[in-house]
Amino acid sequence: MKKILHLMHDDKFLDMAYREFERCAPRQSLYAIQGKKTQLKYIKNFQPQFCTQSEIINICKSTEISSVVFHSLGQYAPLIRHIPKEKKIVWLGWGYDYYDRLLQGFYPQGLTLPRTRDLSGKIAAEKCLLERLRNKTPLDIAQAIKRKASAWLNTPEGSEQKSLDRIDYFIPVLETEYEMARHQNPWLKARYIPWNYGTVEDDFICDGSLNCIGDNILIGNSAAPENNHLEIFSFIKNRFDISNKTIFCPLSYGNPRYAQVIADAGRKYFGKNFTPLMEFMESQEYIKLLSSCGYVFMNHLRQQALGNICILMMAGAKIYLNPNSPLCLWLNQRGAHIETINEDNNYIQYLSSLTESEKEKNRNIIYSHWNRKSQLRKTMELVNAITC
Repeated sequence: MKKILHLMHDDKFLDMAYREFERCAPRQSLYAIQGKKTQLKYIKNFQPQFCTQSEIINICKSTEISSVVFHSLGQYAPLIRHIPKEKKIVWLGWGYDYYDRLLQGFYPQGLTLPRTRDLSGKIAAEKCLLERLRNKTPLDIAQAIKRKASAWLNTPEGSEQKSLDRIDYFIPVLETEYEMARHQNPWLKARYIPWNYGTVEDDFICDGSLNCIGDNILIGNSAAPENNHLEIFSFIKNRFDISNKTIFCPLSYGNPRYAQVIADAGRKYFGKNFTPLMEFMESQEYIKLLSSCGYVFMNHLRQQALGNICILMMAGAKIYLNPNSPLCLWLNQRGAHIETINEDNNYIQYLSSLTESEKEKNRNIIYSHWNRKSQLRKTMELVNAITC
């Protein structure tokens, strides 16, 4: 039987993917990471093969391979043009890899709000200055940025569309995003099959319990400017009484300099109530911390932090989302009880929990989409589509 080649990088989501594909089609997949062999930090449950780019190209061309699955494009995009036409290509999008490529038209001002945009510019300017101090001229820096922007295909500029058109299945996190991508890019021929990382039973329940919510606050999911931390800090400070709550802010993923600036800003806004999470935490430890948070603020303009949101909705937390997020639209379409980050209300108020019926409604929405049986069916449909 021909095999599926999975191209990935070291990330916690890949254990979930490995589990589902092996559960559905045991020993029918090969798992590879491009680069020198290193100690894996996030993948815990299997050992992918480390390969050079030329080795991966040879594997792609092998008659033993029926299809190639990209777990986000990232560094692997240059490989698209080397994959024989008879091989099926699947792009499992993660968000960061398709918003700039396919959904930029929906966000003409970018994915950051004004104050965060200014902060990002200052951090970029600092980096530019450091580069100059290392004897690189502004022209060197500009050329390096241009090379990085255009080199993802190792082909002349303008060929991006041609390569993406080679993809058979584009599977972003939400079907809503696929519809947005098709609307914005009529040339995109890739079809959609629903598939996601994680299941309720295996990944989204804290210690098997659904009622493990505390009274603390969670802000954002990473040290990425797309969290729009400064705006949400101001929003919470001006509207809610947080005197008896701890505010957790995950900053272990992303830009270290941005993380430090946001940690300092959080302390200025909230004092001793603010706890930045600067170090990576193991999954169960992190889920236990999330379970202490009854109120969650995610100020992303794009879909992001879905895993955290699923965990916390299953646990009964109240979720606040930016109204421009596709995830906000997706949840509202299904009748979820969520709040929007509304700048119009400018008065101090108390945070109030969801009712039991509201919690149950939210749990049913998450469970119906991400339960183990549903994920097995989705994985089987995907495997059948790319191996037949």
